[in-house]
Amino acid sequence: MSPLQRTRAILRSTLPSTQRLTLIALMDYADALDEAWPSVRTLQADTGFGDKAVRRALLGLVDAGVLTVVGERNQCRVFRLVSEAIPARGPVA
Repeated sequence: MSPLQRTRAILRSTLPSTQRLTLIALMDYADALDEAWPSVRTLQADTGFGDKAVRRALLGLVDAGVLTVVGERNQCRVFRLVSEAIPARGPVA
């Protein structure tokens, strides 16, 4: 999935808005394997959300199966996007 397709899938998903924006911010740092490891502080700066909101959004995305934790790098968790798990809305009119 291209970065543009990935962003569109996230924006058009049924995820709560805090999770959508956090996921888009996270994926802005993704490598070719859809893995990213920005700090919570970086995601706070990118989204404008507080510490707890970012942490809740990440936890909700992991619980939903949209993200998996695949390790740690530079004292930050490494997340991998599971594109197939992004909950799609119905067709856009």
